[in-house]
Amino acid sequence: MKKTTMKRTLIAICTACAMAQTITASAASTGMINSGNANTVTPSSTASISVNKDIILFNAEGFDIYAPNITYSYNITSAATNAETQILTYANSDLENGVPKEGAVPIAVKVHPGEIKAISSAGDNANTANIVEASIAFGGSGDVVHHANNTSVTGINGNKKISNNMTISVDAMKIYNPNYDPNDASTKVQVNPPGIYRYKIADVTTAETLAAAGVTDGGAASQIYLDVYTKYNTNKDGLDIYGYVLFKSDSDTTSITYDNTVTIATEGKVTGFDVQTETETVSGVNGQNEITFKSDKYYTYNAKVKKMIDGELADTTHKFPFKVELSNSSVTSADDFRYQINIGGAQGTLTDANLAANGSWTLDGITNATTGLKLGQNDEIVLVGLPAGTTIKVTEKNDTGDIYTASAKDTDNAAVNLKSGTAAAAASVAVSPDATAEMNAVYDIDGTETITFTNSMKDISVTGLLFSVVPFIIITGAGAVLIVMVIRNRKQRNDNEVI
Repeated sequence: MKKTTMKRTLIAICTACAMAQTITASAASTGMINSGNANTVTPSSTASISVNKDIILFNAEGFDIYAPNITYSYNITSAATNAETQILTYANSDLENGVPKEGAVPIAVKVHPGEIKAISSAGDNANTANIVEASIAFGGSGDVVHHANNTSVTGINGNKKISNNMTISVDAMKIYNPNYDPNDASTKVQVNPPGIYRYKIADVTTAETLAAAGVTDGGAASQIYLDVYTKYNTNKDGLDIYGYVLFKSDSDTTSITYDNTVTIATEGKVTGFDVQTETETVSGVNGQNEITFKSDKYYTYNAKVKKMIDGELADTTHKFPFKVELSNSSVTSADDFRYQINIGGAQGTLTDANLAANGSWTLDGITNATTGLKLGQNDEIVLVGLPAGTTIKVTEKNDTGDIYTASAKDTDNAAVNLKSGTAAAAASVAVSPDATAEMNAVYDIDGTETITFTNSMKDISVTGLLFSVVPFIIITGAGAVLIVMVIRNRKQRNDNEVI
């Protein structure tokens, strides 16, 4: 049965159901308060309703990572309804294990627009009387490391995620009378009847906010609905909340009523904007079902800078100072990552770090020895959990009295051009004492990238004695020539004086 048809004939259906006292497959799959992701609560004038949000985590090698630093923004408004907006349900006493008893009569309940004054949430803006603002934050200084999916693995583990929620507070007495004041008897009059009140929760997080945190939009629904179930309190002088349902729909103000041909892909009861309700089973290859995750995703990558020393005259015990610079023009949310300096084959301590608000980070062992960034033969620095779009630039200083030839290669063994002093950038450069070898350009981190810096010194020629003797020979030869010229000049003068 199509939903539009069901709306138009809903009252007729309910009447027929009541008269026939039969249960249909369609009626059994309607939105019942105590089934699926619906919640029955102890009747009270107030209720705290939790709306969940998940982000699936990824790392190039499946390392544990920090969450992105992002705050999602939501608007809560009254959902427009009309006379046809009704819910087909059953009384709790007519249900057994969530299924209508034989002969149970369904109830058609009208849905009312939610009274926005009854809703409160952190971040409410007094200038927008018809909108309540709410938010869910991730990351930050209180974050802990989380398990991440390996990006090379085909199957996604939906449990490797981060979760948070926002709490929406609802006051049934403000539904009863928006101006209700417990200390003012004049406001304790009924304005709205008991029943179901509907609100729309819209995710208004901008694309710029997602990009700034390096988060990928998974394509899930941007809005869900909240139905709050109310009834008279014991004294009949106000309303109590006895249940609520979160659901999503493929149309803006539709009823929660749907038949058993409707899938969770288009509408159904949910727990929020989370993996549980943003997961779909779709038809895959050869008729096999595949699970698709529409949750937002956070992809992170790793980088490694490794040191090698080559040549029989090179000092393999020396530790060369390094500087590592990271940059990410898109990420401006101070996202956290970790780094580790491994010396002499021993694993160093994982150290917390974060990209600054402008997306940059520097660890400078050249000007600050306390950083510990001095690398020798087979030493390395490993950076874990860098957001997508991060680039790296590495500089090494030759703090010895020798001239080294420096070169660098990437993960694919391709040369990385270096520059030193005023010489043009090249695959290998001569680095004088106290000079630096610097990458000519930033390098994109896309996966797990390893940049290996190699310093080499070739053997000295054994004919080096020639360079010590030649200057003396030249000077001696010049002296001999001078003596010959003086003698020859004197002899010529004596010859001229003969008469």
